[in-house]
Amino acid sequence: VMMLVLPLLQIDESAQYPTSAVYGADVVFGSFQQMMDTGGSIPDRRTYETSLLNYIFYHNWFALSLDSCPYARACPRDFSSQLFWVGVVGSSETIVHATALHAAMQNRS
Repeated sequence: VMMLVLPLLQIDESAQYPTSAVYGADVVFGSFQQMMDTGGSIPDRRTYETSLLNYIFYHNWFALSLDSCPYARACPRDFSSQLFWVGVVGSSETIVHATALHAAMQNRS
């Protein structure tokens, strides 16, 4: 008995990994969940806020108007997905309001 296997079914390599938009949203959501699980500790809040600001920066809708990248590293023009809206949605207004209060950026010196 001889078995022959041919790799005829292949997925395009780009379809195997999430886009920067999906990956970034997962990072922001994960850091938000971590912050909520620890009661909003200062280090976890900073991690959440930093991940949110990085996501907003690297997917900046208005960076498309730049002719070139002004940095010697990755910049918003390097990503093909742009952010249009950041917010909290849900079916319960009470839960949405409470979650939005926790998710809001805090002004600290």
